[in-house]
Amino acid sequence: MAQITVTFDSYEEMKTFAEELLGTKNAPVSADSKEVPAQTQSVPVSQPAPAAPVMPITTGQAPVQTVPTAPIQPPVTPVPTTERTYTLDELANAAMTLMDKGMQSQLQELLASYGVEALPALPKNLYGNFATALRGMGANI
Repeated sequence: MAQITVTFDSYEEMKTFAEELLGTKNAPVSADSKEVPAQTQSVPVSQPAPAAPVMPITTGQAPVQTVPTAPIQPPVTPVPTTERTYTLDELANAAMTLMDKGMQSQLQELLASYGVEALPALPKNLYGNFATALRGMGANI
C-alpha cells in the first residue's frame, strides 16, 4: 500500500493543488479570489514489496467446498396460553349492564343466535364465545 502525505502552507496553495490535480485549473475564477502560482513538488512514493508466492498445500484429500448459508434463526417457541373460562354469574352480570343500557332486544337476538332463549340454557363450552360477543356489544367482561 502506498502512502502519500502532502502539506500545504495556505488554503490557496491547497486549492491550487486540487485544481491542478482535478484538471479544473483553467476554470473561470471569480473576481474576489486571487490566483496563487502553482508550485510543483515531487513526492517520493514507496512501492510495496512484492508478496511471496503462495503455494497450495496438498494433503491428498479432495478440497472442501464451503457453501454460503442463511443465518440460523433461533426456533420460535409459542407462548403458552390458557383459555379464559367464564362463569354463568360473570356472563349474567355483563348482560345486566347491557340491559341497563337498553340493549334487551340485542341480547335476546344474541341468545337466539346461540339457539337458547335464556342465559342458563347456554352450554358451558360456548361461554367464551358468548363473552366475546358481549364484549363486542360494549360489556366489560
